[in-house]
Order: sequence, then structure tokens, then C-alpha cells
Amino acid sequence: MDLQGAADGATRVLVVDDHPLARQGLRRLLDHAPRRFAVAEAGDGETALRQLRRLAPDLVILDLHLPTPRGTSALCREITSVSPTTRILICTAFEDDDLICECLAEGARGCVLKDAETSDIATALARVEAGETVIAPRIAGRLALRLTEELRDGDGGRLTRRERSVLALLGDGLSNRQIADRLFLSEHTIKGYVTSLLRKLGARSRLEAVALATRAGLLRPSDGRRSPRGS
Repeated sequence: MDLQGAADGATRVLVVDDHPLARQGLRRLLDHAPRRFAVAEAGDGETALRQLRRLAPDLVILDLHLPTPRGTSALCREITSVSPTTRILICTAFEDDDLICECLAEGARGCVLKDAETSDIATALARVEAGETVIAPRIAGRLALRLTEELRDGDGGRLTRRERSVLALLGDGLSNRQIADRLFLSEHTIKGYVTSLLRKLGARSRLEAVALATRAGLLRPSDGRRSPRGS
């Protein structure tokens, strides 16, 4: 099903990959998924941005190592800027942890591996569309281990009681103003705590901080958790 002829209730997906066979494979996968997907394709970053402006998809499935002058993480930032409601799911055959973290920091909402089961990819898309962060278990395990080592060896292991309180409220999706109201502090003070948390956790964004802290056991997953808002 194409995006322009999408039926009511179908999730609109833009698949961005420079390999035609990979795009066709993902299209076939989505065509046979239990949920209804309407799919468009792009083979490079510029085409993806044009398609994004024209079609406004619900989701973008983005190849991690897409050849683009600006880099994949910069493309994530541009996609988020052009269409803030569009969710990005990274799909890769190469487990590049540093680049994955960069993409998460720039707006991607998750990462799956190309060798995942069809049902796993469809489930990941549904969860990302719902606002969750989804990271393939193999990748999540390594990111959690790396964060745990960094917390043990660096400043991250010394989160103060107040920083842990702010982290928990970030995990509940509260804005700085809402956290300030909850803790009876100024918004300026909360911004300082958030900055300190990002530094100690080695995160580039609130979303990445929550994702990494959850994987490292610093936050307990919450079924009702909303997505962290911007600073």
C-alpha cells in the first residue's frame, strides 16, 4: 500500500535505505505484517527530506549507515525539525553503538537489527509510534554495560538524592517547569540538575538519559511513562 493511497487507520511509513533490496525487503515485511502499513521509499537523505515534507509519514525507518554528507545523526535532527510528529526507528545490520547513541540524541526513538523477526520489527514500530524508546536487546545490553562502567568509573556513580528525584520525574515525561512545581524549586534550578544529570550519565539528550538510566537499572520501567520533553 502506498502512502498517497493509504487507507484510514494505516500507519504511514517512509523507508530510507540506499540499497533497493533492503527497501524492498522491508516493504514486503510490512505488507505481510498483522497491522496495516502504507509504505514509501527513499534511497538517500535529500530524497527522504523531500518525501517527508510531501507525505508527512508517521514513522521513518532509517538505515544507520546511509551515505549522506551530513551524517545519519544530522539527518535524524533534520527529520525531527521538518516533521516533529514523525518518529524515527533506526534499522541496521551493523551494531555501531556510538552512532546509535548519536542518532538517539538527535531524535531517533529506537533501533532494531535487520536480522530481527518480522513480528519484532512490527512490534518495535508500534511501540515507537506510541512514543516509547525501543532498542534491540543485543544493543541495549552493551549500552547498559557501557553506562554501568562509566557510572562506576566516573561521576555518574555519584548521583545525589535530588538528582535521582529529577531523573525519576524525567522518566515520567515531566517538563522542567512541571518538575520545578513538583519539587518546589525554581525552573532555573531544575535546568541545572538536568545539565548535571546529562553530564554524569554521558547522555546528549533527556530521552537518551532516561533510556540509558533505565537499561542500567537506575530507573524502573513504568507502563504509564510518557516520552521526556525537551529542556
